[in-house]
Amino acid sequence: MSLLRWLIWLLFLCAGLGLVRQVIQGNGLTDQCLAVAFLLFCVEQARMAVIDLEQIDVAKQQKQDDRLDHFSRSQSALLFWSF
Repeated sequence: MSLLRWLIWLLFLCAGLGLVRQVIQGNGLTDQCLAVAFLLFCVEQARMAVIDLEQIDVAKQQKQDDRLDHFSRSQSALLFWSF
């Protein structure tokens, strides 16, 4: 799960770097404030994605269920498809 954790953070890092650039080089104060808000939101979404996938992994270790496998695959596909 550690590799997946780093991959998720790297995916969100790309978006975060673009937002940091927008904060520094923004056209106006409103654009910069909006970029800061999205940057904070990006960090929170990355953290929640890692937590969700770790909880799925823990649940799969406790009980074998096809629904958990399906949910894990769909969650991962959705995460990677959005980028």
